[in-house]
Amino acid sequence: MNQNKILKKNSFREMLLQILNTDIFRQIYTKLRDSGIKKSTDLQISNKIQLVNIYAMINIGFLSLYIAIYISVGWLDVAFFFSLPLFSKILIFYFNHRGAYLEAKFILMISSNYCILVALSVFGIESGMLFYYILLLFQSNILFDRSEALYRYLFFLTIATGLFFLEFINYDLFSKNITNTRLLHLIHFSNFLMTSTLLFLTHHFYFKSIRIPDNLFRDQIKLRKFLEKEIYERQIAEESRVKSEKLHDEIIHLIPSFILILGKDGSIRKKNTKREDSLTLMYSDFENLDQGFPYLLNLPALFNHHDMNVYEFEKNLRSILSGKSKYYEVNFDQMDGSGNKFCFSIKIYPIRYESENGAIIFHTDTTLMKKQKEKLEKITEINEILKKSQDVIINLNSEGTILDVYLSTECSSLFMKLNSIGSNLWSLDLPEAFLEESKKTIERVKNTKNTYSFTMPLHCHNQKNDLYTVKIQSITDSEQLISMRKN
Repeated sequence: MNQNKILKKNSFREMLLQILNTDIFRQIYTKLRDSGIKKSTDLQISNKIQLVNIYAMINIGFLSLYIAIYISVGWLDVAFFFSLPLFSKILIFYFNHRGAYLEAKFILMISSNYCILVALSVFGIESGMLFYYILLLFQSNILFDRSEALYRYLFFLTIATGLFFLEFINYDLFSKNITNTRLLHLIHFSNFLMTSTLLFLTHHFYFKSIRIPDNLFRDQIKLRKFLEKEIYERQIAEESRVKSEKLHDEIIHLIPSFILILGKDGSIRKKNTKREDSLTLMYSDFENLDQGFPYLLNLPALFNHHDMNVYEFEKNLRSILSGKSKYYEVNFDQMDGSGNKFCFSIKIYPIRYESENGAIIFHTDTTLMKKQKEKLEKITEINEILKKSQDVIINLNSEGTILDVYLSTECSSLFMKLNSIGSNLWSLDLPEAFLEESKKTIERVKNTKNTYSFTMPLHCHNQKNDLYTVKIQSITDSEQLISMRKN
């Protein structure tokens, strides 16, 4: 009895050594070394269900190969040990492009079933069943993650059901002391066929009925399309934002006005660099107006050199930053070191900057604009007076260059010489007394900013000396207006 057990153990060792020397275990070791078998948490349920189906088909494929070799050779043991390395080669070829993780998983499961066959053959049905149950639990743990207890339970249930019938048959056979080797191998075949069939039916009737794979597949497609669309839209939005910011910066730096962009907290976020030099007079500490400077908190110090109402300015700026006001404008004058007066305008508008409320401040030098406006108003007023009287109007600069002339229809040929815009008044062929008196009066007007007049007889078309009143006044610091009216 003891000798038979020793022979069985030696036979088992030889079989294990022969199995371990096959290529399949070397392939398993290589794949495990390169990639490692670890539980995949990102495999989809549909992929797991596909594994179950492929697992059943692998068992059926091995049995078909086993039977084919047995029919050719006629000896089951030879068929078993020939089919083992041959089928491992088929697996390696089939899963060559499936990835190392899946390949190692399938090969390990099939190899464990081969070991089960050897255990059942050597130790007998009762002890072999315990080994089979342990390996089934190990296989289910590899095939499914812990979070998928339902699928692991179904997998184990189908195989355990087949083993129940197999154990019942084996118990009946061994109770009658039937130990035929071929019959034992046929029982093994029935076990594989039954478990594979149950796995296939479970997959077909349960998983297909609730349509988990199809739903998941459609959901995956929808999710992928949604993500692709979202990524594409974000890329377009980012490109549009970059182009918009680039265009925004170009526009800001081209505007001659001094521009500040403030964030919600009132600090400077951006400013332009191209501006008129006179705008530096607006702030007492212009050089420190850089990105990050707390503009709102330093208003009293920035505007302490002129009489602008800083309190009113700060109040309206805070209102715009909070989103309550839409516009604010203030105008003020400032003198430079040489005593020249400059006129400035500040306009504030609300904007959205970096997804929050902000403000954009335009600083403009309105000195020239204001002078031109005043000049236009004076000229308009003079033209209205001219329409009511038949005067001669001459607009000239400080050098005596005639800028504009208006002659009434009844003026004499003497004044027709004045109708030459761009000429110098002092070089025209006019009476010397008129030119000398005009020069003296213009100098008095420049010095005092008042209006002066004188009366002088001038020669007219009827060869008589008509008496004219000449009035000279200042339009701007560099322009004067001469008007003549016949008495």
